Amino acid sequence: MEPIGVVLNKCKVICENYEKRIPGASGNELFYQFCDDTIRMAFMIAVSDGYVDSKEIDVISRTFGVDFDYSILSKSYGLDYLSDESYMKKIPISIKTVAELEKSENPSPNCFLENTRVLYGAMKEFGNIILNCTGATLKFCVMIQSYFINNILNFIFRMEELDGFSSSQLDEAVNFTKSRLAQRKPLEVKYVDAPEEKKAMSNGGLKMKVQPRQDEGIDVTKHPLEEFKESDNSAKEFNDKNVVETQLESYRGDLKLASFSSPHRTTSTAKAEESNPIDMDTIHEILNDVDGLVGLGNVKKEIHDMVNMMLINEMRRRKGLKSPVVSRHLVFTGNPGTGKTTIARAIGKIYKTLGILEKGHMIETDRTGMVAGYMGQTAEKVSEVVKQAMGGILFIDEAYSLVSENEGDFGQEAINTLLKLMEDNRDNLIVIVAGYTEEMKDFINSNPGLRSRFNRYIQFNDYSDDELLQIFKEYVSGQDFVLEEGTDEVILDAIQKIRAEEEENFGNARSVRNYFEKVISNQANRLMELGTAGLDNTDDLMTITKADLIK
Repeated sequence: MEPIGVVLNKCKVICENYEKRIPGASGNELFYQFCDDTIRMAFMIAVSDGYVDSKEIDVISRTFGVDFDYSILSKSYGLDYLSDESYMKKIPISIKTVAELEKSENPSPNCFLENTRVLYGAMKEFGNIILNCTGATLKFCVMIQSYFINNILNFIFRMEELDGFSSSQLDEAVNFTKSRLAQRKPLEVKYVDAPEEKKAMSNGGLKMKVQPRQDEGIDVTKHPLEEFKESDNSAKEFNDKNVVETQLESYRGDLKLASFSSPHRTTSTAKAEESNPIDMDTIHEILNDVDGLVGLGNVKKEIHDMVNMMLINEMRRRKGLKSPVVSRHLVFTGNPGTGKTTIARAIGKIYKTLGILEKGHMIETDRTGMVAGYMGQTAEKVSEVVKQAMGGILFIDEAYSLVSENEGDFGQEAINTLLKLMEDNRDNLIVIVAGYTEEMKDFINSNPGLRSRFNRYIQFNDYSDDELLQIFKEYVSGQDFVLEEGTDEVILDAIQKIRAEEEENFGNARSVRNYFEKVISNQANRLMELGTAGLDNTDDLMTITKADLIK
């Protein structure tokens, strides 16, 4: 994972390039707007839990080289994280501008707005940094951040879908952006030179209580979740997944998934397809879940590329055009615990939505589920597991173990049976084989039939220590625990020790999951030693301390 400073520099280059296309825009104005958008998001996340911690302000200041304090941030951005007009329910001007300009360069439907996604990724990453910088992530803060980020991602998806982008639409978008940039008020801050940075960061100290603004009508001294529940309108808006729809109506296009007549398709079939367009909202939701996974940058890109190709092929087919025949079977390579089964399930759901698979479910098996000890029984076991997977995904873990040079081994019988069944059911079955990188290469090269059917590889890289820390924190928040402040280094130290001890057997997220279970066991033992005093207090039941984290 790249440092946030490196990512922001990439964003600066992108903004500078697109700013040249905005008449009258001054130097770096678009990038300053992007920084302004990102800082506002960060402050809204920080304030949404009812107080702003000095660590949160320090992180914002260090990242952007600016000497902020609470009064500056609250004066510039306010405290409104929830009302109908909240910034957290809008698409940032900088993201909107770059998306529109980038779309004008590639007006074809279902393009990939790479530069826009870099800006989106930077905002998402900095939001995660703010969420985790105090060592205690609250669910409501995560909800606010997720809602904001998901709105942006939905906007990007819909921009990518657009079939064309006229010059008049672009002129209108640029003029709107230009006027908004001109209205932007500069922050009343001083920029920090490197030698003064340490001194500037010494400001702050204890948690700074947020004071409610009378004109906003929001009492942030009350727990934000209570405020949220009391506001029916806000709750409705918060749960409206199509909130960005109205922002796109003025210039969005239809996918025009019209059917065509063909000697091989009846009129009723064509009418059914015409009345049942592809469910893009569901595809976007699934891709959003994939994008929300920790790490796996190259895997996410592969999945988006694959979905785009399948979408275009389906659109071509519906318009009577020839579609290239491509193998849908996949090879997942990498060490255990790197998200292979999670991605396989997502692919099944996507292919079902596209109409490629009937059910989209996943059946997971390995050598023990396919190979028997006697002649003839192996073919029956393979046939049975394929039957269960029909209409979905057959996921074969450690597939390389099917190949053996031992006399009397029936692994080759399993492979031969599988290849025949794949050919017989090629329209309603997708097979994904997975395992260690080098072993899987040897497995595919062991049989010409495997090489011809599996020609698309996706590499799942090991997680970094920081990514495993983030995964651990997701386990913590997902099970209604909170971490004591200052625990990051303890967790990272434990992860590094586990990695060193397990060596080539290190299970990545799997090993971290085992560590998490050990931690909550430690916490339970500690609370039991306290007697009833530790069982009646909700905070005690939720809090994981540094002592609990010792491996």
